[in-house]
Amino acid sequence: MSGMFRTPRQLPHWETMLGDVPASPSHVAKHLGLSARTIARYTAAGQAPRPVVLALFWETRWGISTAETTAENAMNEMQRWTLGAIFAALAALTVITKMLA
Repeated sequence: MSGMFRTPRQLPHWETMLGDVPASPSHVAKHLGLSARTIARYTAAGQAPRPVVLALFWETRWGISTAETTAENAMNEMQRWTLGAIFAALAALTVITKMLA
């Protein structure tokens, strides 16, 4: 992953991802806006177009883990920034308090 796009470079195989999603192929097809026949055709070929694979990826445990990890890292970074700002403000108030005393 790099830049503004968060799409993974390496993806699990189509069949591996289908097996990881706790839904029938017909439910997966409906979720992706495809027909069950299209899903069957992709499965028979052992691959699907990259946009379809990416859409399915985010529904697998690996996609969910990636999204949750990214969100948690962003939250931790925001907390560090917030604490830094609070400590800087506290230090400035301490200096002002000493100057006024």
